[in-house]
Formats: sequence, structure tokens, C-alpha cells
Amino acid sequence: MKERFAYRRGSFVLTISLLIVMSAIIMSFFMLMDADAMTLVMVGLLCFAIVFLYGLAPMMTFHMIDEKDLALAQGLFFRTKIPLASISSVERLDDGPRKTGAYLAIGRRTIYVTTRQTDLIMVTLKGPQRFMMAFGRTADKVVFDCIETERMFNALTSRITPANPDRSS
Repeated sequence: MKERFAYRRGSFVLTISLLIVMSAIIMSFFMLMDADAMTLVMVGLLCFAIVFLYGLAPMMTFHMIDEKDLALAQGLFFRTKIPLASISSVERLDDGPRKTGAYLAIGRRTIYVTTRQTDLIMVTLKGPQRFMMAFGRTADKVVFDCIETERMFNALTSRITPANPDRSS
């Protein structure tokens, strides 16, 4: 059974607002320059694509967990699946890094997929895993958040317990 877990959307609402204002300013600038219709259409499409990619797409994705995988997503720019069999431990973190978003901390070999700095979940992997959305770099820890942290934590821990017959070492 797949379970969906939403993450906080507030920062993306602000991003959408800023991108729309910036797009309006850019379009106004091109209109004042008496740009031809084709240029305006192309600039408008580019502005829409940027608003969609960085503002709307993250609001339409969720983290998911099923019987075999933990799937983390943040818009179109970060998606990964982590097999539950490759997870060695799950823990709650009260505090995380100041930076939010989807990024790889190279020195710590940790992937962050966060929208806030507190009440996070850290998954430690049995070994390094390659993450294609992080340019193929490897990490052995993944830190992420969701709105229902307790429910996600319980769902993960119940699926990775040694008593689970599908879980192999």
C-alpha cells in the first residue's frame, strides 16, 4: 500500500509570487522596447516554464512510501527512490541545516530534501547510494521533511524492522 506524505508548500507560494512579478517586469520591459510578437511569445513561454518548474511543480509532488521503496520528490528537479532494504536506520532530527531545498552536502555525503530546518527525518543507508539527481554523486544519509513527520517516521520504522521478512541484510 502506497502512502503519500506532503511537505510544506509555503516557500513555494513565495517563489511563485516572486517569479510572477519578475515575469511581469520582464514582459513589460520587452513591450516597452517594441519587441515583435514572436519575441514576446518566446519570452512569455520562457517565463511560464520557469514559474512552472520552480513554483508550481514542487506544489504537485509528494514523498511516498510503499512496501519496497521510499520515494522522495521535490518538484521536477529532485526525485529518487531508496529501497527500504538498503536503509539501516531512521531517526528524527530536531534541528537541521539553515539551508533548505534539495541539495547534496559533499563533505558529509548527505542528501537534503527539506522545506524547513526543524523536525526532520534522517535515513542512514547501509552503504553509499548513487543519486542521479545529484549529478551521480553518492551519499549514505538522506535528510528530509514532511508535514506528518510522526506518521512518516512510524511508517518507515515499521517497514525496516528486522522482523520484516522482505527485508534482507
